[in-house]
Amino acid sequence: MRRRWTSSGAPQALGAAAAARNKPASSVRPEWWGKRIGQPYAGSHPHLAFTSEHDVIPGITRTEMAARRRALLQGMPPRSLALVAANPQYYMSTDIPYMYHPNTNLAYLTGLQEPDSLLVCVKGDSEEYTRLLVRPRDVVREQWDGPRIGAERAAYVLGMSHVDELRGGEALRTVLEPLIDSARTLYFDPDVNAGLTLQLRQVLSPAMFKKLAAGPDKVPEVLLRMRLLKSESERVLLHQAAHIMSDSLNETIRWSVFSARSSPAREIPEAHVAARLEFECRVRGADKMSFPPVVASGERSTTLHYITNDHVAKAGDLILVDAGCELHGYCSDVSRAWPVSGRFSAPQRDVYSMLLEVEQACIALCRDKVVSHLDELHAASVLLIEQGLVHLKALPMSSTSRRSHSYFNYYPHSIGHYLGMDVHDVHSLPKNIPFEVGMAFTIEPGVYFPPDDDRVSPHFRGLGMRIEDDMLFEEHGKLSVLSDGAVKTVEEIESLIT
Repeated sequence: MRRRWTSSGAPQALGAAAAARNKPASSVRPEWWGKRIGQPYAGSHPHLAFTSEHDVIPGITRTEMAARRRALLQGMPPRSLALVAANPQYYMSTDIPYMYHPNTNLAYLTGLQEPDSLLVCVKGDSEEYTRLLVRPRDVVREQWDGPRIGAERAAYVLGMSHVDELRGGEALRTVLEPLIDSARTLYFDPDVNAGLTLQLRQVLSPAMFKKLAAGPDKVPEVLLRMRLLKSESERVLLHQAAHIMSDSLNETIRWSVFSARSSPAREIPEAHVAARLEFECRVRGADKMSFPPVVASGERSTTLHYITNDHVAKAGDLILVDAGCELHGYCSDVSRAWPVSGRFSAPQRDVYSMLLEVEQACIALCRDKVVSHLDELHAASVLLIEQGLVHLKALPMSSTSRRSHSYFNYYPHSIGHYLGMDVHDVHSLPKNIPFEVGMAFTIEPGVYFPPDDDRVSPHFRGLGMRIEDDMLFEEHGKLSVLSDGAVKTVEEIESLIT
């Protein structure tokens, strides 16, 4: 649908008929209701547990999405412009696409799950509005790739008043140049969608593109802060994603041990464990895994981001799994370790028990408000792990002094990260933001003893472990362990696989 712009830049429909076609959802269902339109909605995917026809994604209503956009505009300074681009479609080979993953900033504000779209957010001196530009319908491409949502259907499903087709050339220049020219503050990330950035470079005047690209801030900080504090409906989805992950891990642990026991060599391929875990998540309703899972057995567990999962877990090995699933755009992230044999060896038990004590102590520090943010929690976790290493006699006493920073060789990561639509949500925010209601994060102490490190006691070499749970501050400051359904103590794990 084409629109013209008033002198102030606000979008104006071309006639009453166009306005009627492109208005947000009403009580009257459109003629295409129930058909595929390019992304799930209540009419085409009732099995996805949409709570009502007003949901943009299951559990998140048009009203909540609109409130997010209003809050963004209210938090932007006067005479500012934010352009939030959709991710492009990436390809693994020629015309073979990867599974599409949306830009979570755009998904948070609109619920749109299509590539190559653009949200225009305008905060003027006396007016503010958002306008969504989506890909035009294309009969040929839709035969190959499936339906595109188009402007009319996007307006209805997403509950947005101003939705148009994203077209290049003069049309795009006419839309954006007056806004860029009058804006004092610009937000645009040129790295999100290289194709769209190139298109803007080609259609905008050099001066306008330079002004757009030179903005110091890629995303309004108010948007990142909004995403940090989860709404009630977001918290429900985080609970559900963690519950799916917990149950799936329990079944995968049980299955992997019994499968290894039934093998003549008492072993199981890491790839089989990864496949079983994804299967268990999907049959419980997960859309996909939230990141490539780590399934690391033996000394490979000392590699933090081991995701090749191409070795065989043998009798006597420990398997470290770090995985999460995604449900309607919200992620879980949980880590557990267990013995292939079903019984921890003495060194495995000692290290695992030490880590569990550290994790439980960290949870208590948060629950009792002893620490106020993730940076403080990390500092406390370092002290706890140092004490644990000394108690285990895993390292020489001099090697566990923080002044020597040697602990960093064995605990090289942070105690946790924020969690939400991204696994690290949002990673660019500092870790010294005080805890408050709606904040979700992980607690994940770990230790990793390289197999060839002669400073480590011989019976600990080649052991790597991490225990990770998803946390959420809820009403009245209550701290919930979202993934507490996953077995965690030595006794629970061994009982599960006995």
